Amino acid sequence: MAENPNTPLTLEAARKVFPPMWVIYDHPSDFPNDYVVRLCWGMFKEPDCAQFQTLIAAREYANENGGCFCIPRDPDDDPVIVETWL
Repeated sequence: MAENPNTPLTLEAARKVFPPMWVIYDHPSDFPNDYVVRLCWGMFKEPDCAQFQTLIAAREYANENGGCFCIPRDPDDDPVIVETWL
């Protein structure tokens, strides 16, 4: 039986559909003292994140965990987003 196209996508399903993206945030409201890297699948965020004191350390983490290509922040992104790594 085919899936219902109106069924909402879940994080589990997004992991199968979208490539992993590591989004680097500059001191977001939930971690105001750190840079944060969150693994995302499309618009779905993993519940855990990694915290760093410097942007360089956050970039190294994204790169060491599979991020090979850096996409600069889009002007329409949340202002705390620095960049995204694919």
